[in-house]
Amino acid sequence: MTAEADVRAPTDLADVRAAARRSRWGRRALWLLPVVVLGAAVVWVVWFSPLLAVTTVEVRGSTTLTAAQVRQAAGIAIGTPLARVDDAAVAGRVRALPRVGAVEVRRGFPHDLVLVVDERVAVAVISTGEGWKSIDSAGDVVSPVRGPGALPVVRASGAGREAALKVLVTLPPAVARQTRTIAATTSDDVVLTLASGDTVRWGDARRPADKAAVLAVLQKQPGRVYDVSAPDFPSIRT
Repeated sequence: MTAEADVRAPTDLADVRAAARRSRWGRRALWLLPVVVLGAAVVWVVWFSPLLAVTTVEVRGSTTLTAAQVRQAAGIAIGTPLARVDDAAVAGRVRALPRVGAVEVRRGFPHDLVLVVDERVAVAVISTGEGWKSIDSAGDVVSPVRGPGALPVVRASGAGREAALKVLVTLPPAVARQTRTIAATTSDDVVLTLASGDTVRWGDARRPADKAAVLAVLQKQPGRVYDVSAPDFPSIRT
């Protein structure tokens, strides 16, 4: 073997190895190209194309609010890709409506968006410097009203209002139908005024069924103030 062959052999081997590496990378590139193209197509379809865009916004659960009012508050533009709808932002805008307590945003692929609304229910009214307002069981204002109407009036504030509402939502139907006002200063001194004008010292929110049963018996006797705060030891005052 000549010196010239000895010099060229390593160089030729390096060239062969480099060519082999280029070949492997070429084959990998051929395999990766369809994956990259497919991934780009999926991103385009999901995030940018009209193929999965909003065409309808359905509203469920609303009773006092119209579907149009909810849709307007949601602010979802028809044609927006479903994947790009910001659920938290939409829910926040709908919850800003006075009557809405909670809202759930659901996607109905390929084109539907569903807003499930949980409206707050008015259980009582309060008198404020701005007039009468209906409130829910948490004490949050639901809407302005002209007057008490059929709902009882809560005459309490702060912790007293919280206690009054806690009692109000536990009142048995027979007592709730008679109640016109409910007042309290602490959690255990809730007082009801009935449609008859009689007063019921109800106490705290515990044992509502027992208190209602005792009250029904006491009301058969003459009296103006019925104390059932301790239902095992009730009393009547004229």
